Amino acid sequence: MLFNHLKFATRIFLKDKFFSTLNILGLALGIAVSIILLLILQNDLTYDQHFANHSRIFRLGCHYEVTGVDEQIAYAARELGPVLREEFPEVQTVVPVKSMERTLVKYESKQNLKSFYEEDIIHTDSTYFRVFNHEFIAGNAKSCLSDHHNMVITESAARKYFGDEDPLGKSLFIDNDSWKVTAVIKDLPENTHLKFNMALSGLPDFREWSIGRRQPTSEKFWNPDIYMYLLVPENYNPQDFYKKWPARCAKYYKQTGDQLGGKYTPILERLTDIHLHSDLQDSEPHGNLAFLYAFTGIGTLIILLACINYMNLSTAKSMSRATEIVIKKIVGSGKGLLVLSFLSESIFLSFISLMIAILLVFLVLNATPFNQVIGTNLSPNFVHNPLLLMGSLGIALCIGFVSGLYPAFYLPSMPTVTALKGAFKNKRSSLVLRKILITAQFTISIFVVMCTLFMREQINFVRNKDLGFDKDNLLVLPILDTLAFNHVP
Repeated sequence: MLFNHLKFATRIFLKDKFFSTLNILGLALGIAVSIILLLILQNDLTYDQHFANHSRIFRLGCHYEVTGVDEQIAYAARELGPVLREEFPEVQTVVPVKSMERTLVKYESKQNLKSFYEEDIIHTDSTYFRVFNHEFIAGNAKSCLSDHHNMVITESAARKYFGDEDPLGKSLFIDNDSWKVTAVIKDLPENTHLKFNMALSGLPDFREWSIGRRQPTSEKFWNPDIYMYLLVPENYNPQDFYKKWPARCAKYYKQTGDQLGGKYTPILERLTDIHLHSDLQDSEPHGNLAFLYAFTGIGTLIILLACINYMNLSTAKSMSRATEIVIKKIVGSGKGLLVLSFLSESIFLSFISLMIAILLVFLVLNATPFNQVIGTNLSPNFVHNPLLLMGSLGIALCIGFVSGLYPAFYLPSMPTVTALKGAFKNKRSSLVLRKILITAQFTISIFVVMCTLFMREQINFVRNKDLGFDKDNLLVLPILDTLAFNHVP
């Protein structure tokens, strides 16, 4: 029976190609918006969740309060690492990560010399790959950063410098130091806040100027310079950390804190909260939950417009299909079968629209500056993203069902005798409903345009704000910088 409904829907499509094309294009636009919206939601809501230990990883930031300065930042002093290992036994691993500035990287071979400026380089230690799992193409996760001047590079970096050569054992020069490639990993996914192409080993626990006679001097704790990630037990309560902090760590801040009349408060952030919920200042751009809600709302309205458009066109064609519907009734089709027939027709058109929508999505994401405008790098990879594939099919089914719902119940209600005489006219209530739907279309369209223009201004404002952020000026308070500069190692 379903096959017969689909066969009849195909005949209707071929019979009135112009009308069917209008419906398909309208639905295709709605589905394309839905797929892009699904990509945006998937990208932002699953940030950093590809790490197996994501629920157990926290980033340690701080809140500084000094005369004239009140800042919440995402950095910590590297010297705090050994203190946490000693004072907090529940902290299983401390991972220090320092993002390096734009750096010249060179590869010298017998054939040629390759050199590029790289911006995505991190300096860390052997604990990194114990906490953050990555897919290794070559090398060993446990030992790849165990020695000084070892480095791990991504697949794209390996191609960039070594081409088809085996990169393992070869060396790259960074700041005139030689770093040996010990492993190659898959490129990092787009939705992670800690992006890098190269990871260097041997980040020291102490800075030279901060070492005192027995322990690092107090002012170094007031000069944060790295990201610090903590691996804790499952279901760990950050309040336990805050309660223990004054008794175990306040002493390290006391001397300089008394001199400055300052206050230092640690801040623990879950790894998965950093992108959308962090209000700490750092050098990485964050997601915006308000924009996410706005994108979702605008996308939903555009989908609704596509559905309303299908309803209006279908009911407007009702008079030309009156004879067809009546004949079906005469030969024995009940209302249920007629409803099923019209729903099958709308769903059939919706799935045709899905194929066009996929082409539109590829065009928008690859041939327009859309990704640049919203600050992402979305890619519609249906093969390796089953959630996107199933979501797209589900969206097409839902849009087809919702769009065909009103025509499916309205068209079979035509009076048989009147339709046979050719005297059938749309009911007054139907005309009123169509006017309401058309008015709703114009209202929603104007609202979507206004929201889009407003969001464009907000995105430009946020982008300019992010570009103006200077982590060096934020990281070290001027008065603390003076203390560090005058310190004699």
